[in-house]
Amino acid sequence: MYEYKLQINMGLWKSVYVLVQGQHHEEAIEVLKTIAQQAINSIGGQVSATDLPSNIHSKVDEVEITDIISLAKQINELVLQKNQMKASSLMADYIERVISLLFSSQADVENFKREILISIIHKRMKEQSAASLIHEPNAQAVDYKESEYVTTKEAAIIGGVTDQTIRRWCEKGKFPEAFQTDGGHWRIPQKYLKTSLNQAESADKWMRKLDNQTKNHIGEVVDEFDIDIEYS
Repeated sequence: MYEYKLQINMGLWKSVYVLVQGQHHEEAIEVLKTIAQQAINSIGGQVSATDLPSNIHSKVDEVEITDIISLAKQINELVLQKNQMKASSLMADYIERVISLLFSSQADVENFKREILISIIHKRMKEQSAASLIHEPNAQAVDYKESEYVTTKEAAIIGGVTDQTIRRWCEKGKFPEAFQTDGGHWRIPQKYLKTSLNQAESADKWMRKLDNQTKNHIGEVVDEFDIDIEYS
């Protein structure tokens, strides 16, 4: 099951409102572009700043901004109430109204909405394709050392941390394109790990031997630190 968290940053909307009141329309538009990008990506789309128009000459209407802020608050309240159907319906209206402020014509808005839909479908197809490889009848025979994805246990060996730590990193989004199978098991792209499983297994054997030697000498081993990671 694939879920996306609706993302509406009310702090950014406050900035837009202040900028519009001060007649700083160009600056308001730049913030609106960030809002649009966050909202679209939060529902599974893939939009970058370069996908949005760069030369926008229309002024932003203060009344329209106030109405959209009110809509955003409704969506946030529905999310807190776990009313997913109503929140999803209003989110569709919200995104359309935001991008309508960025494009000069309704035709441009419709074309952009189509591109958003295509990006979501493409992303879902990639996820399902990766998941189907894991769930083939001969899945036990899959050589993860040669495949694109590894299990949390294998990633833990490669990263030198616990399986629980890897799962926590997955939940925090530390591994882009990582996904959960129908059974709730994480699969992590091999490309984000800095070594191969073979190399990690050899290193792990060496570290266990070193731990045993350390334990024999000082009576204890060093615990794993709860560290965080960043990938460039």
